[in-house]
Amino acid sequence: MTIISAFAALARIGTLTGDYLDGNAEPERFAQHSARLIDGLLQDLKGHHQIEDTHYFPLLARLGAPLEAGFALLEADHHALDGHIHGLAEVTNAMLPALQGGGGQPAVGQVRAHARQFERFIDRHLTDEEDLVVPAILHLAPVLSGGLADKAGWPRFSPRPGFQARP
Repeated sequence: MTIISAFAALARIGTLTGDYLDGNAEPERFAQHSARLIDGLLQDLKGHHQIEDTHYFPLLARLGAPLEAGFALLEADHHALDGHIHGLAEVTNAMLPALQGGGGQPAVGQVRAHARQFERFIDRHLTDEEDLVVPAILHLAPVLSGGLADKAGWPRFSPRPGFQARP
């Protein structure tokens, strides 16, 4: 899953839940679509997050001191991401039987609210990742490409100007 598709999935969850809450969706069809969409989103995000934690971030963190605070921030974000993943799964799992019982409105509202919070979190997290990881990858590019980046005149590594890890 690309990050764009994660945002698209979260936006689609917002649309689906809005349609249901407005009375424009049948409970059974809504439950099928939303459960499949949310399950796919969560599985893809877990896989993406696992690859970053086990492969990319450990390699990039070896670039040293300028990155320590930034990678500590991203690590904290990944713990928070686990919470968002589990939270969305929990409210979705609570929503499905509520829809069968005919009292799905509050549960659907919880899914919608959680998806919105998740979307805001991912947006902020990706901004932090781009500010730290993209310059680090550009720094590693000469090593990874046999020096071609140096010949192209790409700049040496530094985090984005003014980058500061949030407390």
